[in-house]
Amino acid sequence: MNVIAYSCYFGIVFSVILFVGHYLYKNGKPLLLKRFHHDTDLALKINTLLLVGYYLVNLGGAILAVAIWPEVTDLSEVLRSLFYFLCRLLLILGYLHYINLLIINILSKKHIKF
Repeated sequence: MNVIAYSCYFGIVFSVILFVGHYLYKNGKPLLLKRFHHDTDLALKINTLLLVGYYLVNLGGAILAVAIWPEVTDLSEVLRSLFYFLCRLLLILGYLHYINLLIINILSKKHIKF
């Protein structure tokens, strides 16, 4: 049963990771350009670094979840485990997203040069 849970988990997680990563990358560019006073080169570099970091954190978290996944024996346990690990990953990612927004806001207000 764990193989079924892992397959569902990775299918959903990788789809969500790719969709959200692309969405944040595409829609984060105007925000970064505004926050860094239309310094296009800096905004694009930061946006790319955020995307790479996003993928690394997500993939690492997804793989780590499988390492601590409990043994499941029936369909209800598969669903319970699947929803638990998906929710945990999404909550952590949402929290990290808001931290990134806060840091970018603070850095842009102080006009820190990189």
